[in-house]
Amino acid sequence: MAGTQINDYGVGDTNLTSLMNTADTQRIGYHSVSLTNYATTTVPAVAEGSVVEIAGALFEFQADEAISGSPANGTVYIKLTPSGTSVTAAFSTVAPSWDDEKQGWYEAASNNRYLNFGMVKSGASYTKYQLIAQGTLEVKAWASGNVSCDDLVKTKNVLCSVIGTSTIAAATTATKLGLTTSVLDTHSGLDLGNNKFVVPVAGYYYISVNCTVFLAAAQQSSVMIYVNGVQVSTMLISLNNTQICVSSAVIKLLAATNYIEVFGYQTNATITTYTLNLNAIRIT
Repeated sequence: MAGTQINDYGVGDTNLTSLMNTADTQRIGYHSVSLTNYATTTVPAVAEGSVVEIAGALFEFQADEAISGSPANGTVYIKLTPSGTSVTAAFSTVAPSWDDEKQGWYEAASNNRYLNFGMVKSGASYTKYQLIAQGTLEVKAWASGNVSCDDLVKTKNVLCSVIGTSTIAAATTATKLGLTTSVLDTHSGLDLGNNKFVVPVAGYYYISVNCTVFLAAAQQSSVMIYVNGVQVSTMLISLNNTQICVSSAVIKLLAATNYIEVFGYQTNATITTYTLNLNAIRIT
């Protein structure tokens, strides 16, 4: 069905019906609400000046509004119950449902609207969060009113960079290369004792290795990226008496606790030296 223009009134039109319909339609789902004590764990109130639309009626809080009720510990919500020209706020442990027609979170089969806030209650402590995601209830775990770069680093951007030096004598099977010095490890995923990086947060990872290899004699040498003990990328070198820098990269979908390692092998009895830099970056 095609959309229909609603602002069809003309300048000087004495019939205000169209103007009122325009204003009412534009404010469906309106939610300009703040909570007091948002950045602390103190019990909140609906802040003075907050305005919210509920089932076609627009309500303003002209003073801080206490939220009634003593909910059990756990995830709690704030429910607004309109009555005539007034509205009251109360805590609720019952999760709301998204209403497409009303464009907001509502109690099932009622005109009681929920504010776009959730919180975790523990005794007298209330940790405030945001309700987001139309159609799917999600309590977003940011404990402040604004999203900061620190929040994004903590919840998304896993960054790891580590260097290492290893020597390998003749080895026709892959030998794990050492990871010795952490350059950057935002989520403490490095396990230097076992020469691996353990994935702390699931997601797609860009994994790269830059490696300087010193070949002391004619031989074939390889440097390989392994994930969970399985080879996923290879750098193959076949030179004589030289030092060469090679690199390889791969993007992999990894689960938490998956692990990344670097392996090498060479085919000559003369010792080969590997100096490497492993980087792992979560991209989504």
